[in-house]
Amino acid sequence: MVTVSEIAKKLNINKSTVSKALNNSLDLNQETASKIRAVAKEMGYEKRPRKTDKDKTIGIITSEIDDAFYSQVANDVISSAQSSGYTCCVLTSNFDADLEEKAVHFLVDKNVSGVLLVFGRLKSPLLVDKIKERNIPVVSISGENLDCKTDNIWINDSGFDDAIEHFYSLGHRDIAFIGDKFGVGGLNKYKKAMQTRNLTVKDSLCLLLNERSFDCGYQGAKKLIESKEKFTAILAQYDDIAVGAMRALKEVGLSVPKDVSIIGADDARYCPYLTPALSSINSNRESLCSVAFKLLKNKIEGNDKTIQSVFIRPELVVRESTAKVKCFET
Repeated sequence: MVTVSEIAKKLNINKSTVSKALNNSLDLNQETASKIRAVAKEMGYEKRPRKTDKDKTIGIITSEIDDAFYSQVANDVISSAQSSGYTCCVLTSNFDADLEEKAVHFLVDKNVSGVLLVFGRLKSPLLVDKIKERNIPVVSISGENLDCKTDNIWINDSGFDDAIEHFYSLGHRDIAFIGDKFGVGGLNKYKKAMQTRNLTVKDSLCLLLNERSFDCGYQGAKKLIESKEKFTAILAQYDDIAVGAMRALKEVGLSVPKDVSIIGADDARYCPYLTPALSSINSNRESLCSVAFKLLKNKIEGNDKTIQSVFIRPELVVRESTAKVKCFET
């Protein structure tokens, strides 16, 4: 049997270069790789199968792991994968396009069985094509519709609309939004829901901060308070932000929900256990993860060659953090 070493010797190049060519690495110039593969074929090289029942790996690339939603999605997928005999490799991009690309290169070079992308919004959508070019099945859980480039489970805008409608039904008209620097999509959903109800969108009540997580909510609520602008409700981009905002309001003597109502998003496991329990937009995470893994598993096992776009409708879970505006009657 012809070996990698023999091919490398014939071409007078490193074994690592030959290996990259034979493994379809993204790190190698494709013209060079094609020439190496051609010589290997002439020499009668036969590649051994890289995927076996004993070596089934799913690569998961997610925006981050600290956030409750992303960590819970990763945990749910890992649990489903392990019960089906797969192992998982989890990589994070920290919302950085270069890190997204490096993660894809790493998984492609490892020739994983399949890839699951978990993103609010891909920084580099073309990465989907790069994975598919290597005949590696890929499924995406995303906050956006990827136009059917790959199987995609996506969450539509209805959750934010439901949240604004709930505030509206309680008499709230001065509704603020707090998000971090990656929250443009959430802010746009908030604005759309406000405008649908002919509510005024005030720039002073639309905050996107460099801070993230709890500190984002804490600093955001402080800015709202210091602005002296009237607000009776806050829609937070995600639950950690809502919790930080609740703390800032409490420090200045404002009560939730008596003075200010708050709704978060993603319905983190801690939401029912806060005081007050936090109302939140539930993304139906369990269904989302179950469908995503099932699609990817079917692709890996060759049982499904269609491309599907699966729509998941979120649900507003109302708890104790929202109430009628003072003096409002339905």
